[in-house]
Amino acid sequence: MAAGLIVAIVFVFYLRGSLFHHNICRVSLFQYGKENIGIGIFILLGDFIALIFTTIDRVTVGSFFPITQFAIYAFAMTMCGLATVFLQAVAQVFFPYLAGSSGETRTKAYTLLRPVLVIFWAAVLAVYFPFSVWIRYYLPHYADSLSLMAILLCTVGFSGQINILHANFFKVYRKQRAYFVLAGVSLIGAIVLNLLAVFLFGTLTAVAATAVVSFSLWYLLNEAALRHLVEVPLKEIVRWALVISAYIGAFLGAYAVSETWVIGFCIYAVLFAGITAVCLRRETEQLWSMFREIIKRKEDV
Repeated sequence: MAAGLIVAIVFVFYLRGSLFHHNICRVSLFQYGKENIGIGIFILLGDFIALIFTTIDRVTVGSFFPITQFAIYAFAMTMCGLATVFLQAVAQVFFPYLAGSSGETRTKAYTLLRPVLVIFWAAVLAVYFPFSVWIRYYLPHYADSLSLMAILLCTVGFSGQINILHANFFKVYRKQRAYFVLAGVSLIGAIVLNLLAVFLFGTLTAVAATAVVSFSLWYLLNEAALRHLVEVPLKEIVRWALVISAYIGAFLGAYAVSETWVIGFCIYAVLFAGITAVCLRRETEQLWSMFREIIKRKEDV
């Protein structure tokens, strides 16, 4: 509480010119508050449901499994949570730029950011293999969580787009209610799937796999709802779902057949390069040309 209060005081002092300037708009405080509450309530509820959604599998494990297995699963979730924290920070920075742009720019941003997020996530998956050596060496009691971590890392491919792309685009197009409804439907589906995983299979692996399925369903619902706003055809949604599935299959396949982390890393690196070259050649060339243009401008300056 003390740390939060100090940060709040620092920001109030730094932003005093904006917070306490004379209001030239003749809008009453009641009307101003009512308008903001009407917009923000569904954002608040949607984010709250999203928070529950990301922890529903951990709640399931804590409710139906022994404490030792919960510790193993919670450790895997914590390691994967580092990626989630990073994605949320990127989403908060990205929103102000998106809110002030035109509809055409937003559509272009959606088209460009999706391959960036997917390729970046798929590339980071390779870090799992050397990271698993560190876990086995320094935290051998949590070595059993590595198989769960491999599965849960696959959810980041969907959650990254949900947090950065979908949530922000729902906000800028004032579709907070739709975001809330879709998040609620996805949460109900996740609860049902988790209960089925517990009673039909009764393993931590089944719960982790259910998390991947739950995130993929939420991702597809958001994509279907946003396709008319960002002008994305249905076949493009299917294409990207297949690309993400291909990366997941390549990663889990490399994990399954590898005897050492070096072999797994090399196998996945080859598969990653092949999928990117075959399925995302156009997007990769476009992103590379943009990167070269940015470097060139900096050199000219």
